[in-house]
Amino acid sequence: MNLERVKAIIFDFDGTLVNSAIDFDAMKKEFFSALINRGIEPEILAINDTIYGNLARVKAECEKSGKISLLKELDQIIDEVLLKAELENVENTTLINGVKSVINLLREKGYKVGLLTRGSRTYVMKAFNVVGLSTEEFDAIICRDDFSHDEAKPNGIALTRMAVRLGVDISECVMIGDHPIDLVCANEAKSNFIGVSSGKYNEEMWKVIGCDTVIRTVADLPRVLGIADSIVKTIEK
Repeated sequence: MNLERVKAIIFDFDGTLVNSAIDFDAMKKEFFSALINRGIEPEILAINDTIYGNLARVKAECEKSGKISLLKELDQIIDEVLLKAELENVENTTLINGVKSVINLLREKGYKVGLLTRGSRTYVMKAFNVVGLSTEEFDAIICRDDFSHDEAKPNGIALTRMAVRLGVDISECVMIGDHPIDLVCANEAKSNFIGVSSGKYNEEMWKVIGCDTVIRTVADLPRVLGIADSIVKTIEK
């Protein structure tokens, strides 16, 4: 990874910039319940898979079995279920230490800064208000519901679209994320990627799935980019 060519930093949100208060397990179970109530066989659903992975299988099953009306409803169903879970405890969202300082430093150094998330725009804006972030700190923001769910992360088109909005080539971007779907998205788009261990994946787990560059939190990013500055706050060990 040639970081000297990098012109844009694209962040994931939950687990990367903020400590999320979302109960993702409860969200997934609610999603499953909504699908089963509409005639989806439970055997198709896998609790250990992501919502995105389950959604892809459900759409394939709907197409195969001719459940066209349900297929058309899926985006609405997922929006309703996910938004409810996202907003339930949004007031408990906290900013990961050093994030604002890093974003400010990146912008001072001339980097474009983007936010690419599977969270809804309503949730992201409410979480921004809670933690003290603002849209002005980002050159572009793309959320789950800005386009169809099929084109949301981990689909590489989401990251490619972000690069276009930032006015840079995809090879000049670095995606920063805490979850394997962020890595999948970056690989599919042919972007650079740096994993953070501020979510559920530690450095060893990242290495196992092929992520070579891992930092503890976003606060460590300036060091990796070679722009370390004394104003950046780091989490004490």
